Amino acid sequence: MYNGKKLAYPIEFYVRKKAGVICILVGIMFLIFFKMFAPDAEEGFDKLMTYFNFLFGVLLLFYGGYALINNKPRYVLDYDGLTVNGLLGNQFFAWEDIISIDLDYMVARSQYGSGFKLWHFELVTNRHKTKKLRLGKLKVREDVLNEKESYHLIEQSFNQYTSRTIEPLTYKNIEMTRDDYRYGLKINKWIAIAIIGGWIAVFIFAALRITFNVG
Repeated sequence: MYNGKKLAYPIEFYVRKKAGVICILVGIMFLIFFKMFAPDAEEGFDKLMTYFNFLFGVLLLFYGGYALINNKPRYVLDYDGLTVNGLLGNQFFAWEDIISIDLDYMVARSQYGSGFKLWHFELVTNRHKTKKLRLGKLKVREDVLNEKESYHLIEQSFNQYTSRTIEPLTYKNIEMTRDDYRYGLKINKWIAIAIIGGWIAVFIFAALRITFNVG
């Protein structure tokens, strides 16, 4: 999508099918870890963590499957407001009920203080309630937008309503770097590849151990 492109209402934001595939693969990995370690887990924290792996794996499989078969857009942006399509139904946020809108992130932090930034935007209603809505890479028309580009369109729509102007929204190319996604992490490309390769090796070994009783 080129910078300055005009987008007419309604604008639909879709979750990419790739996200569903990733969730399913990670969910399978957690279930394999559960099958590996559950028989040997002792009472207490170890047992709790193994069943957490099971629960988290099932949730990822469920969400990944839903993302693959669901053809509804995650968000639908119109002049009057924003419609959110979720697992439990649809919810409409009328701009006339919104006081402010803002972009923010939370940090999924490890025990060492580093982590990853998970982006969302916040809607503050006229009842002073805050609704946080998850942002990821979303597909609009034939293009994939990052978190800041998607938020830019949503913010434009809100500003148009408050200023009582109706016109197509303007796409803005906003680059996001690795620092926009990581928190306290100083890992170069090759170290990251090595870490991911290590996880894949562990995953393959676990699958072989369960299937063929290797090791």
